Amino acid sequence: MNDKIKLFEMANKKLANDSGFIAYYLKKYQELESVSANAICSELNCSEENYLRLSLCKTPDAYAEDFSTRINDISQHTGVSPFGLSKIIKRVANILKLSENVSPAFLMAARDKKRNNDNDKSN
Repeated sequence: MNDKIKLFEMANKKLANDSGFIAYYLKKYQELESVSANAICSELNCSEENYLRLSLCKTPDAYAEDFSTRINDISQHTGVSPFGLSKIIKRVANILKLSENVSPAFLMAARDKKRNNDNDKSN
């Protein structure tokens, strides 16, 4: 692993707790969807290095009028899919907004129901 990747990883870990950066949204998405960073790289159609570069970007406001423009700019700069990035940020933003007004038990029940439905479909 080269030094650049190591530096990106260290910065990513530090920013993963700051909601002002995409690193936070990527970490939350991993937790919410139970997916790995590699799975997100596949979804974003990007390399590990571009994933880490993306994580260092400031998060655009999912509810702002210029959201699509900012997503396109970030995607172009980091080489990731704008559609995948938009989906991830909006999903996490919506769940965070919902969780402000709903008890954690309700969210867990909704997540469990979704998993049970997914299991029923695969049988």
